[in-house]
Amino acid sequence: MRILSTMLRRYGTQGGFLPRFLCVTCLFCLPSSGMHRSCECHVMPSESAVVTEAFSSSVTDDHTQAIMAYVFTLAGKQQQVKSLLPILDRSATKTNNMIYWEKDEKPKADSSPSFIPSALSGETEKTCYVLLAVLSQDTPDLDYASKIVQWLAQRMNSHGGFSAVQDTTVCLLALTRYMKLTGSNPQNTITLSTEESEEVFHINRDNRLLVQHSKVSEGHRRYTVDVEGDGCSFTQATLRYNVPLPKEASGFSLSVKTRKSNSSDELQTKFDLMVTLTYTGAHESSGTVLVDVRMLSGFTPVFSSIEELKFNGQAMKTDIKNGHVLFYLKNVSSTTIACFFL
Repeated sequence: MRILSTMLRRYGTQGGFLPRFLCVTCLFCLPSSGMHRSCECHVMPSESAVVTEAFSSSVTDDHTQAIMAYVFTLAGKQQQVKSLLPILDRSATKTNNMIYWEKDEKPKADSSPSFIPSALSGETEKTCYVLLAVLSQDTPDLDYASKIVQWLAQRMNSHGGFSAVQDTTVCLLALTRYMKLTGSNPQNTITLSTEESEEVFHINRDNRLLVQHSKVSEGHRRYTVDVEGDGCSFTQATLRYNVPLPKEASGFSLSVKTRKSNSSDELQTKFDLMVTLTYTGAHESSGTVLVDVRMLSGFTPVFSSIEELKFNGQAMKTDIKNGHVLFYLKNVSSTTIACFFL
């Protein structure tokens, strides 16, 4: 699975960051593959040598320190973890009974309204690596961890994910570990009430993985949530609204044009559809891009022409669903990409 973020590619050659990230990947994957952690990786020395070298080197940025804390956890080096956690605590942001780690360099925020400011992928990922290290201690500080979880819970989107694939993978792992430690046999009663009505949700061992939801009639009113019982439960309110985004915040330049597939035909029944896409963001290229083309009424795409995008290497995956043509691009750079199909 390709989850290397732009941040990792940018810092891949600085201070041995990439070997440390590869060390995390190897240590994380070995248990699930059935291999023993003492084996060696052909692209780097044994895990023990890499971990020892990384700790002895001058690591100053807290993102690398957060990853290394988790590396030491997976390698069973609790003493090094205990040495790193106080350092990370000093660089943490603590506000409103919450703890998290901010990104050193932040892009200019957009002007779209938000009730809770969205977090950057690097911030949630960094915070979750620290949370994993805290939870992996022999006697984890659950009070400290709960303050981190409170911040993370507010950054989860309505689909259960976060900013990107990279941080979602780490965050869901960290939240699952926290839930396991705080009780896998919850007995909670959650009451959602207004002045006129109330709704009760019951959470127990049998339905703890079931998503229960209720659609509220009005967005602009006071809602009260009361929780009684034991264990860990997650409560989220989602408000959906449409806001026109500034043009400069799009990150992409997109155009769609049609042309005759055979100019000699008097009655034209087939058209070439040309989709051009250019990345206009702050980095060298984007991550994975999903292009969704909605067909006009009366027109249907030619399946073979869609498959050709995948065969010629332009798209990683293609699909046709409900009159929409979907194709996934590995990345998009400032060089214009043109895709044709019938």
